[in-house]
Amino acid sequence: NGRITPELQAESNASYCHYIKKEDLKLSLDEDVDTFINHVRYLSCVPGGYLSFNDGIVKIYEVDKCDEEIEGQVGQLIIRGKKLLLKLKNGVVYVKSLQFSGKKIISDSDYINGNKNREPLMLL
Repeated sequence: NGRITPELQAESNASYCHYIKKEDLKLSLDEDVDTFINHVRYLSCVPGGYLSFNDGIVKIYEVDKCDEEIEGQVGQLIIRGKKLLLKLKNGVVYVKSLQFSGKKIISDSDYINGNKNREPLMLL
């Protein structure tokens, strides 16, 4: 309709983003809460960031900030009421969706409903 007037982007304002490498997918429990959340968002849909545990890997697709303080070790995935919490070095994040090796993506409530023993899972 002629309502948009395109403008060339100045070459000096352009930014470069490298290809995602395999080592970029590994999430770190030593990151601060905001950096961890942004790292997960950066990798959200495909391919998804991951953490290891004794039987394989768990991909984390969606997290949110959590103001709760919880007891436990760094890397513990803890069920607290109707929330799935992950303890980081300097805080806690609320895990909303995840995927275990060879399984489909599940929500936090599906994980909680499927784990009646409510034992914390240690992630590395």
